[in-house]
Amino acid sequence: MSLLQLALDEHLRRIARHIQEEWGLWVGVVSKNEAIPFPGRTSVSLPICERLLGNPESALKCQESVRGFYQAKELDFCHHQLGAMVVPIKTTHGKKVGSIYVSGFIPQEEGAPIWDALRKSWPDELIESVPVLTRRQRDSILALMTLMQSVATEALGATEIEEIPSYREIIGASEPMQKLFKELRKVARTQSTVLVRGENGTGKELIAKAIHRDSPRSTMPFLAQNVAAIPADLMESELFGHKKGAYSGAHRDRTGLFEAAHKGTFFLDEIGEMDVSLQVKLLRVLQEGSFLPIGDSEFRKVDVRVICATNRDLEAAVKEGRFRQDLYYRVNVITLTAPPLRYRRDDIPALATHFTQLASHKHDLPPKFLTEDAIARLQEHSWPGNVRELENEIERLVILSGDATEIDASFIKLRAQTRQSAVDVMATDVQLPDAVEELERKMILEVLRRTNWNKSQTARELGVSRRNLIRKVQAFGLEDER
Repeated sequence: MSLLQLALDEHLRRIARHIQEEWGLWVGVVSKNEAIPFPGRTSVSLPICERLLGNPESALKCQESVRGFYQAKELDFCHHQLGAMVVPIKTTHGKKVGSIYVSGFIPQEEGAPIWDALRKSWPDELIESVPVLTRRQRDSILALMTLMQSVATEALGATEIEEIPSYREIIGASEPMQKLFKELRKVARTQSTVLVRGENGTGKELIAKAIHRDSPRSTMPFLAQNVAAIPADLMESELFGHKKGAYSGAHRDRTGLFEAAHKGTFFLDEIGEMDVSLQVKLLRVLQEGSFLPIGDSEFRKVDVRVICATNRDLEAAVKEGRFRQDLYYRVNVITLTAPPLRYRRDDIPALATHFTQLASHKHDLPPKFLTEDAIARLQEHSWPGNVRELENEIERLVILSGDATEIDASFIKLRAQTRQSAVDVMATDVQLPDAVEELERKMILEVLRRTNWNKSQTARELGVSRRNLIRKVQAFGLEDER
């Protein structure tokens, strides 16, 4: 039984809902490397934890803290020093396989020091929403948690919880991913520059983050920048900063991303799109650890580990003069490859389960699971957009399934037919140029819709320049399809 299936137990959900509504707390189950909160708004107030999860950085810390509840004692504290009550989940054989937690409160007797600590970082209106619980209230909650404990044991029987295989936040048990994880563990401990290669949507930034978190620099900043996301004439200032008055509109000094990432890790995505003039400055940073902000006369020294990523053929770009050969050798010290999803279909069930949990919680829907026929349908698809496309598809399925807890293959059929229509032109009696044009039009339209008409992202996924994409959108009259 998976942790998700346990969280779907109606008896557990009913008790959790009562705790949420009565005390305005956060309730969930956690195993060794996975945590699932029970969904539901509270009638008292919005749980403080849910407010904090609106911030991506805070959400990551909260998730790591919650996973720590697996080993926690009966009364513990999260990284914000909010109280948490924890009881173990055991099989009928007595083996511990997880924990039930209730968090997001302040114990009355511990109030003063916690209030003082919270006031240093939180606004008063946020602090005032935190429930304060007496011992008697906590005893009442503990009695309900003990009941949940019995229900969980009965539901599990002698079986153990099946863990989702992962390395940091990267999910995968397939042979290509296990090979990647093995390489990641070796590379993370070093200071070497790393080049991550792979198609769009394969999780290259997650790989960079995993390297950073397992490196000696893990307590220092991790910054990321997509080279293709900013025009070339603005990229130099973004990366290296500028002095006040360096150019029209430079009204104050600006710190560049390299300087902001000092002592940490800087991830440069789509390095193959970098303008040749900027490649020279990047080479200097990699070789000498120094750079010159725009309008400055003094070089600045930085200690930054650089991780680059690309979905381009850099070797071809070097031959064509679009990428400096000396820079290529500098960024290509260690190469890691993110495998496309079609080469790791065995990971689709675990990925789909994970994304289902995330989407259910994001949209405040009951926990859901995919039936075996739904997962089989997902495994049949080639996923040209890789893991990102799968995540978007799962979110769509979760939303369309409404309050249902089971998602079967019938929800996937419409999208599968839409994908197939892009190649139907090959079966019609048309000239080759017309067939190619129709296929191109449908591919562009599908990716535009999937990215909510974000042209920069669409251009990246299709492997064309943004200018070329806009020209084709106009030529095909696709704006009328919005």
